[in-house]
Amino acid sequence: MKFFISLLPLAAIAAAQDTLAQDGLVPSTLVAPTGDFSLGVWNPMNSWTGKIVNAVAGGFFVGKKANTTSCPTVEGLDCSLFPGNETVLTGGNGTLFLSVAVPGGQQVYVTPSGALGYTPPHTTSKPDGSLVDGFLRYQSQTGGAPIPLSFQDRAFKACPVANEEGVFQIYSQAVGNPEDECVYVQLRTYPGSLHAWQY
Repeated sequence: MKFFISLLPLAAIAAAQDTLAQDGLVPSTLVAPTGDFSLGVWNPMNSWTGKIVNAVAGGFFVGKKANTTSCPTVEGLDCSLFPGNETVLTGGNGTLFLSVAVPGGQQVYVTPSGALGYTPPHTTSKPDGSLVDGFLRYQSQTGGAPIPLSFQDRAFKACPVANEEGVFQIYSQAVGNPEDECVYVQLRTYPGSLHAWQY
């Protein structure tokens, strides 16, 4: 992906409405990576070159720490095995999940408004009309290329959170219509291994 993204003019990032196919990517030239990963936002126009995306209180944010991980006090459960306080995900080729040990896992979805969210522990509960299928984590076969994440062949937006300076919530470009002050971003993925019991 590095070959294609690095040659795009910066204005194209701000107006990132094109699909992967329109960007000149052909599915046969892509590979689907495996393994757990973390997320960072990328938009050189805003000097965002890897700001961390964290799962907090049911959503995904830039500018908030992932301090909502927990591990219950249950006989036989060694919480020292789940020290993660960073957001680590798994999947990304169709469906996407938080990398957690809680039975049933925690699935990532896109709400009807476009916000990226995740299910609470021990339930599949999500807003009516939410979408769970359509994530794609892909890499160009060009050596050293970054590994972005898309949803329905589109990138994402980082939208400012009211009354929280420097905090942005992640929305899909493919769903809903977030407000105009949102920043177009690519979500890039990086190897991750520390995971939590639950968020």
